[in-house]
Amino acid sequence: MQEKNPDQTSLVDKSTSRLPRSDKRDRILAAAREILAQRRYEDAAVSEIVKRANVAQGTFYRYFPSKTALVSALAEELQRDITQAVEQIATENQPLEKSLEALIRAALAAATPYRDILGILDTETLLFGSSSSAEQRREPYLQQLILLIKRDQACGRISSNIDPAIAIRLVGSILDRMARDCLLYHPEIAVEHYLAETVGFVRRALGIVME
Repeated sequence: MQEKNPDQTSLVDKSTSRLPRSDKRDRILAAAREILAQRRYEDAAVSEIVKRANVAQGTFYRYFPSKTALVSALAEELQRDITQAVEQIATENQPLEKSLEALIRAALAAATPYRDILGILDTETLLFGSSSSAEQRREPYLQQLILLIKRDQACGRISSNIDPAIAIRLVGSILDRMARDCLLYHPEIAVEHYLAETVGFVRRALGIVME
């Protein structure tokens, strides 16, 4: 029987020991989403979150120094989900005139599970926020969209007077506002109507020429 290399055994054991901790962190985040959907941020106690997550209170503070840090983690989770959803559409390499609606729809769909906590998430930690960490996480995705704009500019589909880097960040702010309006502030407005208005507005702002 072949003996295990001690270094390999150590790596396996360490990797295995990390799994429960990662699972506990995920359970804490899931419990926090549920509780924050039911009550205000101020009324959501850490003791209630850990009870629902079935973890010790010390485990909570191992991952999150404070409740504010927990909310920041939820914002990062939201940002990640939106980025992945929109990036998948962007990498299909279609002209923006064809992919714009799908991009906006994907962003809204990814944000929908976070409907009840959008109101407490700090705007600057969202997908198109201004924090340095958010900038770093979104940069690969933004660069892809910037390339799409430049390519469409070269083909005459988008006005050459537009600065792609600035335009993409402005579009991001519009998407953030759209998600908040649709899911939080104005649920009485039909989502399809809001989507159509947003797509039309962004197309006009970018000077997209429809073929």
